[in-house]
Amino acid sequence: MHRARKKAGGEEVAIKSIDKSVLKGTDVKMLASECAVLKQVDHPNCIKLSEIFRTPSKLVLVMELVT
Repeated sequence: MHRARKKAGGEEVAIKSIDKSVLKGTDVKMLASECAVLKQVDHPNCIKLSEIFRTPSKLVLVMELVT
C-alpha cells in the first residue's frame, strides 16, 4: 500500500497495486467480482474503493485512506 494525493482536490488516498502475473485464472475472476462489489458498497465501516486502473501488468486500486 502507498499513500498518495489526488490531483483534483488534494484528497489523500491509499493505492494498492496488484501484479497480474501472479494471478491464476480463478483469482482474476474472484478479484474482478470483489472489486465490483466494493465499488458499490457505501458503508461507514467499510473502506471505500473509489477507482480502478488497469495496465498491461498491474491492477491499481485507489481506496479511502484510513489512518
